Amino acid sequence: MHQALFADANSDYEKARYVICGVPFDGTSSYRLGSRFAPDEMRAASYNFETYSSFFDHDLADVDIHDAGNLEVAENIDDTLFAISKYANKYVNDGKIPVMLGGEHSLSYPFVKACKNKYPELGFVVLDAHMDLREEFHGEKNSHACISRHVIDDLTQKYVSIGIRSGTREEYEYVSENKIKMFTAEDVY
Repeated sequence: MHQALFADANSDYEKARYVICGVPFDGTSSYRLGSRFAPDEMRAASYNFETYSSFFDHDLADVDIHDAGNLEVAENIDDTLFAISKYANKYVNDGKIPVMLGGEHSLSYPFVKACKNKYPELGFVVLDAHMDLREEFHGEKNSHACISRHVIDDLTQKYVSIGIRSGTREEYEYVSENKIKMFTAEDVY
């Protein structure tokens, strides 16, 4: 079966500056399952927008983008993170800018880590209603609710969170103790 490409992103891998990959996994999702369907749905929706931006005077059709398809995922989060980290490292080490279509938030970690290893000055900007700063959630340290905590603790203090509307008391304390830059939903509305 032929898989649709993201907005006809059909450049050869060698020529491409950007590599899109889908990671159809939502194994630690706690509210609504279904983000595993997002990579294919985003590809389908990508055919409904114009490629030219008059604001930027730039056309996506002129950008070399390769869609690598969906990466194979495992049944659990630890094995999935291990599997996709190989791709994240390959893309970044090949000089590509990875564009990961998830899937749940926790899947970002291998891509952030690969980019941070190659570009140590890189920071992390999160657009989310939730902090995702827990140490663990429902007994899972690699839960979607922990991704930002892992990025800050393991990879970088250069972190900004935008759009926050809720969190636990412990998450707010962590923000205060670590002087995390955060803009609430009210700040940006």
